[in-house]
Amino acid sequence: MKSLSNGRVACAALAAAVLGLGVASSAGASGTPWITRTTAKASASTSTSPASLAPGFFYVYDNLGPGNAYFCCAGWTVAGPSSSPGLAVSAMSFIPSRDAEVTQIDLALGNAGGFNGALIQLAGDNGGIPGTALGTWPVHGQPAFGGCCGLTTVHTRAIPVGAGRTYWVVAIAGNSDTWDAWNDNTTGATGGDFYDGTWYQYGDATGAFDVIGCGKICRVA
Repeated sequence: MKSLSNGRVACAALAAAVLGLGVASSAGASGTPWITRTTAKASASTSTSPASLAPGFFYVYDNLGPGNAYFCCAGWTVAGPSSSPGLAVSAMSFIPSRDAEVTQIDLALGNAGGFNGALIQLAGDNGGIPGTALGTWPVHGQPAFGGCCGLTTVHTRAIPVGAGRTYWVVAIAGNSDTWDAWNDNTTGATGGDFYDGTWYQYGDATGAFDVIGCGKICRVA
Protein backbone atom coordinates (compact mmCIF):
# COMPACT_ATOMS: atom_id res chain seq x y z
CA MET A 1 0.00 0.00 0.00
CA LYS A 2 1.42 3.39 -0.90
CA SER A 3 0.19 6.98 -0.73
CA LEU A 4 0.30 9.10 -3.86
CA SER A 5 0.77 12.87 -4.02
CA ASN A 6 -2.68 13.48 -5.50
CA GLY A 7 -4.52 12.07 -2.47
CA ARG A 8 -5.07 8.58 -3.88
CA VAL A 9 -4.02 5.37 -2.20
CA ALA A 10 -2.96 2.46 -4.44
CA CYS A 11 -2.69 -1.21 -3.55
CA ALA A 12 -0.61 -3.27 -5.97
CA ALA A 13 -2.07 -6.57 -4.80
CA LEU A 14 -5.61 -5.52 -5.69
CA ALA A 15 -4.79 -2.75 -8.16
CA ALA A 16 -7.10 -0.70 -5.92
CA ALA A 17 -7.25 3.03 -5.28
CA VAL A 18 -9.12 5.46 -3.11
CA LEU A 19 -10.40 8.51 -4.98
CA GLY A 20 -11.89 11.82 -3.77
CA LEU A 21 -15.08 12.95 -5.49
CA GLY A 22 -18.05 15.20 -4.92
CA VAL A 23 -19.16 18.33 -3.11
CA ALA A 24 -21.01 18.40 0.19
CA SER A 25 -24.70 19.25 0.08
CA SER A 26 -26.81 20.79 2.82
CA ALA A 27 -27.13 17.28 4.25
CA GLY A 28 -23.52 17.49 5.42
CA ALA A 29 -20.93 20.04 6.43
CA SER A 30 -19.89 22.88 4.14
CA GLY A 31 -16.85 22.65 1.90
CA THR A 32 -15.53 19.95 -0.41
CA PRO A 33 -14.65 16.80 1.54
CA TRP A 34 -12.81 13.76 0.27
CA ILE A 35 -15.15 10.85 -0.33
CA THR A 36 -13.29 7.56 -0.58
CA ARG A 37 -14.15 5.56 -3.68
CA THR A 38 -12.60 2.15 -4.15
CA THR A 39 -11.49 1.09 -7.64
CA ALA A 40 -9.88 -2.07 -8.97
CA LYS A 41 -8.97 -3.83 -12.19
CA ALA A 42 -11.59 -6.17 -13.61
CA SER A 43 -11.45 -9.90 -12.95
CA ALA A 44 -13.01 -12.56 -15.10
CA SER A 45 -16.55 -13.53 -14.13
CA THR A 46 -19.76 -14.85 -15.58
CA SER A 47 -23.14 -13.22 -15.07
CA THR A 48 -26.04 -15.44 -14.17
CA SER A 49 -29.75 -14.75 -14.48
CA PRO A 50 -31.48 -13.81 -11.22
CA ALA A 51 -33.80 -16.37 -9.69
CA SER A 52 -37.52 -15.87 -10.18
CA LEU A 53 -39.32 -14.31 -7.25
CA ALA A 54 -41.80 -16.36 -5.31
CA PRO A 55 -45.49 -15.69 -6.04
CA GLY A 56 -46.68 -12.51 -4.33
CA PHE A 57 -43.19 -10.99 -4.09
CA PHE A 58 -41.83 -8.11 -6.17
CA TYR A 59 -38.94 -5.67 -6.41
CA VAL A 60 -39.61 -2.75 -4.11
CA TYR A 61 -36.49 -1.20 -5.66
CA ASP A 62 -33.90 -2.51 -8.12
CA ASN A 63 -30.96 -0.84 -9.87
CA LEU A 64 -29.12 -4.04 -10.81
CA GLY A 65 -28.61 -4.76 -14.49
CA PRO A 66 -29.49 -7.97 -16.38
CA GLY A 67 -28.04 -11.01 -14.65
CA ASN A 68 -27.54 -8.95 -11.48
CA ALA A 69 -24.92 -6.92 -13.35
CA TYR A 70 -23.04 -4.01 -11.80
CA PHE A 71 -19.76 -2.20 -12.44
CA CYS A 72 -16.89 -4.46 -11.39
CA CYS A 73 -14.25 -1.90 -10.71
CA ALA A 74 -15.47 1.13 -8.77
CA GLY A 75 -17.64 1.57 -5.73
CA TRP A 76 -18.37 3.26 -2.43
CA THR A 77 -15.94 2.50 0.37
CA VAL A 78 -17.21 0.79 3.53
CA ALA A 79 -14.34 0.68 6.01
CA GLY A 80 -13.37 0.63 9.65
CA PRO A 81 -11.30 3.31 11.42
CA SER A 82 -8.04 1.30 11.39
CA SER A 83 -8.31 0.30 7.70
CA SER A 84 -6.25 1.99 5.00
CA PRO A 85 -9.08 4.34 3.92
CA GLY A 86 -10.17 5.08 7.49
CA LEU A 87 -13.76 5.27 8.70
CA ALA A 88 -16.30 5.10 5.88
CA VAL A 89 -20.02 4.33 5.96
CA SER A 90 -22.02 4.36 2.72
CA ALA A 91 -25.80 4.64 2.32
CA MET A 92 -28.12 4.52 -0.71
CA SER A 93 -31.69 5.80 -0.74
CA PHE A 94 -34.74 4.37 -2.46
CA ILE A 95 -38.41 5.31 -2.72
CA PRO A 96 -40.96 2.46 -2.96
CA SER A 97 -43.55 2.90 -5.70
CA ARG A 98 -46.09 1.00 -3.58
CA ASP A 99 -46.59 -0.05 0.01
CA ALA A 100 -44.68 -3.21 0.80
CA GLU A 101 -43.29 -5.51 3.44
CA VAL A 102 -39.53 -5.78 2.87
CA THR A 103 -38.17 -9.33 3.23
CA GLN A 104 -34.85 -9.30 1.38
CA ILE A 105 -32.02 -6.93 0.44
CA ASP A 106 -29.31 -7.81 -2.10
CA LEU A 107 -26.29 -5.56 -2.58
CA ALA A 108 -23.06 -5.66 -4.58
CA LEU A 109 -20.72 -5.52 -1.60
CA GLY A 110 -17.21 -6.92 -2.05
CA ASN A 111 -14.20 -7.20 0.22
CA ALA A 112 -10.97 -5.35 -0.60
CA GLY A 113 -9.07 -6.21 2.59
CA GLY A 114 -9.24 -6.82 6.31
CA PHE A 115 -12.02 -8.68 8.09
CA ASN A 116 -14.56 -9.84 5.52
CA GLY A 117 -17.80 -8.76 7.13
CA ALA A 118 -20.25 -5.89 7.43
CA LEU A 119 -23.45 -4.67 9.03
CA ILE A 120 -26.37 -3.89 6.70
CA GLN A 121 -29.17 -1.61 7.85
CA LEU A 122 -32.55 -0.63 6.50
CA ALA A 123 -33.26 2.86 7.80
CA GLY A 124 -35.82 5.60 7.55
CA ASP A 125 -35.04 9.10 6.32
CA ASN A 126 -34.00 12.06 8.46
CA GLY A 127 -34.00 15.12 6.22
CA GLY A 128 -31.89 13.61 3.45
CA ILE A 129 -29.63 11.40 5.54
CA PRO A 130 -30.25 7.97 7.09
CA GLY A 131 -32.47 8.10 10.13
CA THR A 132 -33.74 5.47 12.57
CA ALA A 133 -32.63 1.93 11.76
CA LEU A 134 -35.59 -0.35 11.05
CA GLY A 135 -33.35 -3.41 11.11
CA THR A 136 -29.65 -4.32 11.29
CA TRP A 137 -28.10 -7.57 10.01
CA PRO A 138 -24.51 -8.89 10.10
CA VAL A 139 -23.08 -10.40 6.91
CA HIS A 140 -19.73 -12.03 6.17
CA GLY A 141 -17.90 -13.79 3.36
CA GLN A 142 -18.44 -11.15 0.67
CA PRO A 143 -16.91 -11.89 -2.74
CA ALA A 144 -13.55 -10.29 -3.51
CA PHE A 145 -13.94 -6.76 -4.86
CA GLY A 146 -13.05 -6.32 -8.53
CA GLY A 147 -15.47 -8.68 -10.28
CA CYS A 148 -19.15 -9.25 -11.00
CA CYS A 149 -21.84 -10.42 -10.28
CA GLY A 150 -21.98 -11.92 -6.81
CA LEU A 151 -24.38 -10.37 -4.30
CA THR A 152 -24.50 -10.07 -0.53
CA THR A 153 -28.01 -11.06 0.59
CA VAL A 154 -29.89 -10.18 3.76
CA HIS A 155 -33.13 -11.94 4.66
CA THR A 156 -35.15 -9.65 6.90
CA ARG A 157 -38.27 -9.98 8.96
CA ALA A 158 -41.26 -8.40 7.20
CA ILE A 159 -40.61 -4.65 7.57
CA PRO A 160 -43.31 -2.28 6.29
CA VAL A 161 -42.32 0.60 3.99
CA GLY A 162 -44.66 3.21 2.53
CA ALA A 163 -45.07 4.28 -1.08
CA GLY A 164 -43.45 7.62 -1.93
CA ARG A 165 -41.35 7.77 1.23
CA THR A 166 -37.54 7.73 1.32
CA TYR A 167 -35.66 4.84 2.90
CA TRP A 168 -31.98 3.95 3.09
CA VAL A 169 -29.84 0.84 2.80
CA VAL A 170 -26.70 1.44 4.86
CA ALA A 171 -23.45 -0.55 4.80
CA ILE A 172 -21.15 -0.39 7.85
CA ALA A 173 -17.75 -2.08 8.27
CA GLY A 174 -17.88 -5.28 10.31
CA ASN A 175 -14.56 -4.68 12.05
CA SER A 176 -12.04 -1.91 12.65
CA ASP A 177 -9.75 -3.19 9.85
CA THR A 178 -12.50 -4.03 7.33
CA TRP A 179 -12.17 -2.53 3.85
CA ASP A 180 -15.24 -3.34 1.74
CA ALA A 181 -16.54 -1.69 -1.42
CA TRP A 182 -20.14 -1.30 -2.59
CA ASN A 183 -19.93 -1.57 -6.39
CA ASP A 184 -21.53 1.10 -8.58
CA ASN A 185 -24.66 0.28 -10.54
CA THR A 186 -24.65 0.32 -14.35
CA THR A 187 -28.28 1.34 -14.85
CA GLY A 188 -27.94 5.09 -14.35
CA ALA A 189 -29.16 5.43 -10.77
CA THR A 190 -27.40 8.31 -8.98
CA GLY A 191 -27.14 9.72 -5.47
CA GLY A 192 -25.84 8.25 -2.25
CA ASP A 193 -24.62 9.47 1.11
CA PHE A 194 -21.23 8.98 2.70
CA TYR A 195 -20.15 9.28 6.32
CA ASP A 196 -16.64 9.83 7.70
CA GLY A 197 -17.76 11.55 10.90
CA THR A 198 -20.22 13.80 9.04
CA TRP A 199 -22.83 12.83 6.45
CA TYR A 200 -22.30 14.12 2.90
CA GLN A 201 -24.52 13.67 -0.14
CA TYR A 202 -23.26 13.04 -3.67
CA GLY A 203 -24.65 12.75 -7.20
CA ASP A 204 -22.40 9.89 -8.31
CA ALA A 205 -23.62 6.46 -9.38
CA THR A 206 -25.23 4.72 -6.43
CA GLY A 207 -24.16 1.36 -5.14
CA ALA A 208 -25.93 -1.52 -6.87
CA PHE A 209 -28.72 -3.15 -4.86
CA ASP A 210 -32.28 -4.36 -4.82
CA VAL A 211 -35.00 -4.53 -2.19
CA ILE A 212 -37.59 -7.33 -2.38
CA GLY A 213 -40.90 -7.58 -0.57
CA CYS A 214 -44.55 -8.47 -0.81
CA GLY A 215 -47.67 -6.38 -1.03
CA LYS A 216 -49.43 -7.70 2.02
CA ILE A 217 -48.34 -8.85 5.46
CA CYS A 218 -45.88 -11.70 4.96
CA ARG A 219 -43.73 -13.71 7.27
CA VAL A 220 -40.11 -14.87 7.01
CA ALA A 221 -39.07 -17.96 8.90
